[in-house]
Amino acid sequence: MVLVIDADVNARRRDYAHLGPEEVLVTKIWPTIQGEGPLAGHPAVFVRLAGCNLGAKQSCPWCDTTFTLSRGGVMSIEDVVCAAENVTAPRQRLVVLTGGEPLLQNPHRLVDRFLVAGWTVQVETNGYFWSSELHRLSLIFGGEQFMVVVSPKVNLRGKYPALQSRLLQSMHSLKILVDADESSPYHHPPPYADEIARDKVIYVSPINIYRARPLTHAVIWDHASALDHERCAANHDYARRLAVERGWCVSVQSHLLLGAE
Repeated sequence: MVLVIDADVNARRRDYAHLGPEEVLVTKIWPTIQGEGPLAGHPAVFVRLAGCNLGAKQSCPWCDTTFTLSRGGVMSIEDVVCAAENVTAPRQRLVVLTGGEPLLQNPHRLVDRFLVAGWTVQVETNGYFWSSELHRLSLIFGGEQFMVVVSPKVNLRGKYPALQSRLLQSMHSLKILVDADESSPYHHPPPYADEIARDKVIYVSPINIYRARPLTHAVIWDHASALDHERCAANHDYARRLAVERGWCVSVQSHLLLGAE
């Protein structure tokens, strides 16, 4: 059995209809270290937007992130940028938009504001959403200043989203979560992974399996932790084997080693 952590509702775009064009619904803004993907190890400001289309976590019960829709606070885009400016060190201008699922809100005005101000923007998305406005920004700013990392999650039918063609063009890399358990929908990579690997970087990330609610972000160093160490070890070994066999990269949750959120 896998614990479902902080289950929320499956949010929809209509849940954000009360927001003005210059507003977003935010859970948290904080300085940390990016622990995964192409910018792993870089200091960053994380902006966690509230809500997720898979927020009830039926298809990803191991998700340890809190992004509760009802607890999100309405913030103006200017206030979000100011908050990021206030918590970052000089010359460290990387902002990561995450969730939940940040693209539910189509935060193109927020992305644009950060880009124009000289920030590097990384967006982490589960692959279900993209927009013409975000696509335009990706064409203007390219894959270095505006970096989109797609980490697809399966739906209740155990199927991966079909990625929009414009998202495929704009994305920087694909980060696949994997489970060594052959009965898991995350055992087999998405069917489009090999095609994407022709011109994009593929990261394979082992899923951390919990037996109980984690009490600390530094779960890896906590010998009495909530982790199912046997299953986690199997998933890490499976990620290693996939990477070696297919020429992909491994991305582990290094922020957990550092005790960072």
